[in-house]
Amino acid sequence: MAGSDSKCFFCNKSGARSCSKCHSISYCSTRCQKKDWSTHKLLCASFASFDISSRPTDEHVRAIFFPVNDPRPQMVWLHLRCGENEGTKCQSVDTSPFLGLDENNQKDSRTDVISYNHVLHRKLSNSIHVSFCNSPRHDESVANKSIANMSASGGNIHFWQGPVTSYGSNGTVRIGIAEEITYRDLDMVDFRHIVDYLTESRDHRIPHTIRPNTVGVRINCVGDRNICDRPYLELIEVPPTDSIFAEPNTDSDIASCIDLPILTRRYPPHPSWNNDRRNYDNVLATFLNLSCYDPKLGTDRLHNGELG
Repeated sequence: MAGSDSKCFFCNKSGARSCSKCHSISYCSTRCQKKDWSTHKLLCASFASFDISSRPTDEHVRAIFFPVNDPRPQMVWLHLRCGENEGTKCQSVDTSPFLGLDENNQKDSRTDVISYNHVLHRKLSNSIHVSFCNSPRHDESVANKSIANMSASGGNIHFWQGPVTSYGSNGTVRIGIAEEITYRDLDMVDFRHIVDYLTESRDHRIPHTIRPNTVGVRINCVGDRNICDRPYLELIEVPPTDSIFAEPNTDSDIASCIDLPILTRRYPPHPSWNNDRRNYDNVLATFLNLSCYDPKLGTDRLHNGELG
């Protein structure tokens, strides 16, 4: 942690030190930092490397985008559009490019405002806006991988659907009251509040399109076949909340090299045979998960076309 004289995000103690990489959130101790690390690490490097001098115009604000098919959120620029509301000039944030909408269809999106963190029981001094699609679209049945990945670290996967974008404003926004809003850049403190909101919302505040189970193949090992009487290969249904869809780097190394989107996951051993190591033998799964990475060669996945 880098030196600073601020307050700890978690316990509010003075004399906390900021994160040495992003310098955007402070902790009073290693213990408090560890509370946040599983979440903080998902965006810390991206935030630290996001070049603030690359702001396209003064009418752009730094925001956070939660993509559907990427396990990590991203820092992005959002454009502020000028308009009028009941005769008063005002600004609005254009989230349409990141929600897969054009400018004319932004009315199909919905925005929730966060002014209180129900996890930390803390009122926020500034507001945070969370935008998502509000009308049925083809990708709303797809679980948002970046949000599922964040919530999976806490043991529960929350099934948000479609892309989500968040941005900030100064002060507290009062719902239903027309007033001028000034927008601001988000930081890593805002990110923590957003994560708490996304992973604690019970109704998820989005259309409840039910994603059907995915048909998968269970490759049974010696113990499952000989003792549990399972077949060599077995068709199974995998629910959308299964951790295989949320955990990063679960794709087969072989499948990545031949460009086939195959995800693999190890099942826990059955108690009836887990004491005998011979029962763990699983030739087909071994072939599927052969590594193409040779640690002796650094980051290269292949060496002269040969497997690691």
